Amino acid sequence: MNTPLTGIRVIEFCHGTAGAYCGMLLADMGADVVTVDAPPGALTGHAHDDTLTTLHRNKRSVTLDLTLPDDRHRAHALVRDAHVLIESFRPGLLAGQGLGFEALNAVHPALVYASISAFGQDGPRAQDGAHDLTVHALRAVLAPSMPGLPPHDSGHAHRHDLPCDVPLADFSAGLYAAFAVVSALREAERTARGAHVDVPMLGATLAIASLRQPAAVANVAEAPAASAPGARSGARTTPYPTFRARDGFFSMATDNTAGWRAACAVVHRVDLLGDPRFSNASDRARHQGILREELEGVFAHDDAAVWLARLRAAGVPCAPISMYSQALTDPQVAYMGWVRSLELPSGGTTQTFGSPLRFNGTAPEIRLRPPARGEHNDDVFAEIATRSADTGSSS
Repeated sequence: MNTPLTGIRVIEFCHGTAGAYCGMLLADMGADVVTVDAPPGALTGHAHDDTLTTLHRNKRSVTLDLTLPDDRHRAHALVRDAHVLIESFRPGLLAGQGLGFEALNAVHPALVYASISAFGQDGPRAQDGAHDLTVHALRAVLAPSMPGLPPHDSGHAHRHDLPCDVPLADFSAGLYAAFAVVSALREAERTARGAHVDVPMLGATLAIASLRQPAAVANVAEAPAASAPGARSGARTTPYPTFRARDGFFSMATDNTAGWRAACAVVHRVDLLGDPRFSNASDRARHQGILREELEGVFAHDDAAVWLARLRAAGVPCAPISMYSQALTDPQVAYMGWVRSLELPSGGTTQTFGSPLRFNGTAPEIRLRPPARGEHNDDVFAEIATRSADTGSSS
């Protein structure tokens, strides 16, 4: 079967679900996707659990240690013959290895370079760590009121963990990235110029959630100040639920040994590193109830904002728990200009959530307001008539 992207070569430098999912979608359509892994045992290697492994179907894999000059040379050779590069590291990390967009664009101007990150390539949150739970918490698709859920203080110890076992932020960003890559490839075919595609997980998920929250977008300036709990608790990575601080809740995610060690250092509980119940991610998942009690005993001494500042400084992905309307007031949302004015067919105006994507630093414009029903009948049908006449005169 000759699939649509046959002949397109993609090099994937990704360490999480969003980038791997984007690569899988392109591979399913026939692209030759080569995923670049770190050698076994390297700190930057993928956590190849079953979920992530399934996202590498239809791909090939190579191992490279980008700290070694010879392997960096091989990486450049891989990219030289590629049409697309996908990466999901913190902004600037690959540039430090000579594999940033500017360096590669200088020698391969037709390359489509897609960067997936938590909050975008620049802005006040650009360097914050990416994790699906973190973006869930900030975006809080699950935080709006859910009838029937009793409050946390009702005796249901973990009712502030609203379950969502699908990594929505990761998959939203992966879908947007795959769509943007194919769009940029079309432009590269016409102009021989590639693009740097900026795909923020926060923007992608806010954009999708906005379809169910139009009033929140239209009235973003009136967002409430109070926060509400809501996130998920999972067994694959722990700590993974929300945590109660002195004044409210926040989320924290440590999906590798380095993150777990950093979190323990922040709470001054390095003794937990030697506890056999918490020796690895699987053990911590099995004993997450006990682990929660240990950590919340410390978190109760300070406000959520204090813990968020400390965890961010240590590089631990974390975020406040916010209602959707509150997430729209985040400084990264304002910096990116995602909420835009929109003229309505009635002549009034509202606000809408625009495209979260950026191509070479520029977001797609809203070129046309929503049309009134049948508004363009005359124009479109006239175009059809003209084309039919032209076809008839040339035959």
